[in-house]
Amino acid sequence: MKQARSFLADTEILDRRGDHGGIQVIARAATILRALENSPGGLGLGAISRLVGLPRSTVQRIVAALEAEGFVESGGPDGVRLGPGLFSLAATIQPALADMIRPLMEDLSRTLRETVVLARMRGREITVVDQVIAERELRFRSRSGAVFPLSCTAGGKALLAEMTNQEVSRLLGPELPRLTPTSPSDLPSLLAELAQVRRTGLAYDQETHGVGLCAVAVSIQPRDTRDWTHAVSVVVPTARYNEQVPQLETALLAFQEAVAAKMNEH
Repeated sequence: MKQARSFLADTEILDRRGDHGGIQVIARAATILRALENSPGGLGLGAISRLVGLPRSTVQRIVAALEAEGFVESGGPDGVRLGPGLFSLAATIQPALADMIRPLMEDLSRTLRETVVLARMRGREITVVDQVIAERELRFRSRSGAVFPLSCTAGGKALLAEMTNQEVSRLLGPELPRLTPTSPSDLPSLLAELAQVRRTGLAYDQETHGVGLCAVAVSIQPRDTRDWTHAVSVVVPTARYNEQVPQLETALLAFQEAVAAKMNEH
């Protein structure tokens, strides 16, 4: 795909060509990004053109400019999808969400005496945004910004369950990464697990992310958005996981309700 110098530079070029001005180009770019937002698995240029009602040549020109900035990425059978540049921009608003729910995370960690992790969906992966470390000797601790495959973590599964099976299939493809022997081995087995998550609202990691670690998670929907972009997990050493599962489940569902109530206050 033809690369543009930058999005702003391309906007100026289009403006000089009389393409209704730079402001309209920005509006068109936003429309394309929203179309891709609703198709996390990616779209071809023709499909984008039909969705946004623009000529394919115009779509290709704007997509090239967005790709030069890292706001979209292209290639492979799925065509164009949102790129890492957008996720970097989105990271600037993550502290607001983390700050808002941090007291609830601290309460949850104190109640369960386990580590509580806030993570955000990023393409096919989930990245750690914030965490409250358990105050006990045997505990889980990650680094902020750590990235893991969606299909291998409780938080990732909680977010995948908010999508349709078709969206999950487009996003992940047929082959899944395996971090441990118990990681989901194929897409059908993962989809069967997600069906259970949709029924209960709870997602599980039974050493699918790391040997010796288990977790339970719920999805979190930030205010002013229809998307489920974040998840909160309680991560527990396997040695004490089974005996705590009922308490973890009850506490996380109550936490999810408390987060929703807190967001409605703002």
